[in-house]
Amino acid sequence: MLKHCLTASRHKDLLAVIRSSVEATMTPFAKKYARKYEKDCLIKDREALRRLFGIPPDKWDHLRTTNPIERIFSMVSHHAIRMKAAVSQDTARLMVVKLAIAVEALTAPYRTPPTSSRV
Repeated sequence: MLKHCLTASRHKDLLAVIRSSVEATMTPFAKKYARKYEKDCLIKDREALRRLFGIPPDKWDHLRTTNPIERIFSMVSHHAIRMKAAVSQDTARLMVVKLAIAVEALTAPYRTPPTSSRV
């Protein structure tokens, strides 16, 4: 429990530093790059960014924007390249399929909708 409280306190301090530095650098950064990147201006999205920094750190895991398909593909591709020369094509295909099934099981918690018992 103490570790959790210390971690929460450390996150609060870190967020205060991050928020103040973001606030201080946001306007000069936006002015510097406003001409080059007209559509990606930070001025109009300033309030949304402030709200993002207002979310507690323990909820940040739920804000992930990673694509599960890309995650699975990168893991399978990495292992398939490593075992390419070690086995025959048929065995490699079978191993890639088994690896894809295993990786899919690892990413399943990110794709399941929340249930009332978890909320």
